[in-house]
Amino acid sequence: MNKGLLKNNTPKKLAKLLPALGSMDGMDAAKVPVPVKLFNPIGVGTWYLTEYCPETDEGFGLCDIHEAELGYVSLRELRVLNLPLGLTIERDIHWDAGTTLAQVKNKERF
Repeated sequence: MNKGLLKNNTPKKLAKLLPALGSMDGMDAAKVPVPVKLFNPIGVGTWYLTEYCPETDEGFGLCDIHEAELGYVSLRELRVLNLPLGLTIERDIHWDAGTTLAQVKNKERF
């Protein structure tokens, strides 16, 4: 099984990696961890997740599709997205889970 494929990262698995939705509200970006990075392997679309709700399968974080913005994302929708060549949205298994939201913003120049 490829651990990097989002479809193999069930809500239960993601709930172990990400804090509860809303738990980071009001925190300084320098203190908000970004434990999960998702990406489109063949085009635009990167999601830096900071929070997650397994009941709704909804995450929150910095979403960079054509423009970076903080917002909610349906992981259920990303999980079933079929890209060309049989590819799907992937989780970066080499991502440093200790990276903060401020570091992502600085590194990616948002």
